Amino acid sequence: MSSKKTNKLYAFDESVKMSKPINQMFTLKILLMNDIEDVAIYKTFEEAETNLIEYLKKGTCGWIVSNNE
Repeated sequence: MSSKKTNKLYAFDESVKMSKPINQMFTLKILLMNDIEDVAIYKTFEEAETNLIEYLKKGTCGWIVSNNE
């Protein structure tokens, strides 16, 4: 019998100064000198999208990866 391992996602909550489990995260990635770099992890798609737009305006190739369960 096999069991499926569930990875929990955590995000830092500034109000209580500790990490809390969340259901979704979005990683902003860019292509920099032939290497894929993780720029940041965001709790909302809108926040990731806003930052992605800033990289795209500078001519940097970037994308958002959903880490949702």
